[in-house]
Amino acid sequence: MSLTVFSTCLFSYSMANAQSKTKPVPVQKNMVQHNGNVFELWSPPADTIYIENIETGEQEKKISMIDSFPIKMNDIAIAGHKDVQELPLPERSINEYFIDFVNENKDLFNQLHDGSYILYARHFVINEAGAIMYYKFEGIQESRNNIKTNSPEISKQMEQIKLAINNQVNALITSGKIVFAPANKNGKKIMAMANGARIYIKVKDHLANVDI
Repeated sequence: MSLTVFSTCLFSYSMANAQSKTKPVPVQKNMVQHNGNVFELWSPPADTIYIENIETGEQEKKISMIDSFPIKMNDIAIAGHKDVQELPLPERSINEYFIDFVNENKDLFNQLHDGSYILYARHFVINEAGAIMYYKFEGIQESRNNIKTNSPEISKQMEQIKLAINNQVNALITSGKIVFAPANKNGKKIMAMANGARIYIKVKDHLANVDI
């Protein structure tokens, strides 16, 4: 497997520096700091569900957890979708930015193992000027059905490629290239939550394509 494209130029900034700018840092319970701002998070209560085991016929208890998301920034309320007349909207579909990102970085995505992957960025907070103040991106995820390698060396290479992709995604989101029109409530621009992006990618014979 050739990794000639995967070079140090992909790490134009270090992992530590990238994470310090993009990864929320816990301050106290239900509070995180992100790029100098303090966000209060709301965590929905866990939901208990029962699923029938098809092999035993018995009911099994499962705990369903829902993502926590920001409700205040620096003690200022963040409006939800139901609180505004007009949601924060990018100049074009936010998925389109991510599709272009994949297509522009094919040399990097082509180095992934064959299989299915997801880029999922969510919980975008857009301020009154249309700037992204907060988002959640936990890295490129791969399908459980992908064939796993038993080679530690190849596993390490894949983790490096994923790290490079993650850094590039964070760079895209924080670059200012994704421009939003802010939310509107009663004719006033306010800070609010915006819809996120979810992109499915399939890699076959080391050729990556967005699965639309």
